[in-house]
Amino acid sequence: MKLKSLVLAIGALVISGGVHAAAPTDQKFVELKYEKAPAKRVQQTTTKPRTAPVSTPSYDCRVVVDAIVDARNNRQTLGANWAEPLLPSGLEPWLEQVRALELANKTGAWAGGKQVQVKPRLTRLYSYVESMNIHGVIALDIEYWVDQTLVETKKYRGLGSKTNMWNALSEYGTALNYAVHDMAPDVLTDIKAICGTKS
Repeated sequence: MKLKSLVLAIGALVISGGVHAAAPTDQKFVELKYEKAPAKRVQQTTTKPRTAPVSTPSYDCRVVVDAIVDARNNRQTLGANWAEPLLPSGLEPWLEQVRALELANKTGAWAGGKQVQVKPRLTRLYSYVESMNIHGVIALDIEYWVDQTLVETKKYRGLGSKTNMWNALSEYGTALNYAVHDMAPDVLTDIKAICGTKS
């Protein structure tokens, strides 16, 4: 009888809310903030005469860069660290900064008779730890349209790596920025090739 009474008392306590399951820990987010690659410094020497500045080629097109479409299979996480999944914070503004700073702003002044439309799709974006490093990976599929005709589809991949100093969540975002720095020049090179230079 005592055992039965004890079971009934525990049941009543649970039903009344006296015992609560442990609340899940607050999930932390990787706050994405895009930063351009730092400009490379050119060391000036006094022994060599300064050469005349190199003129920038004029590209024969108008470039329109569409918003980056998030076409990843897994849109919930950016991979995982040692203890938990990496959840993104600010992904849409980050993608817009990548589009604007690395593509649109670098082609916006071009003018010409044809229009090149760039349609990027994000297919991979993740970060992970390997030994003492944090790696970031980005992959894009890009369609190139010239005067409303699809002329080419290409795949791009960038890898960024940094030393894992503190295993801080911000370091994963930095590695992803480095991955963009690795990939963006290849995209810009292909846009230039499609546009061609003015004679």
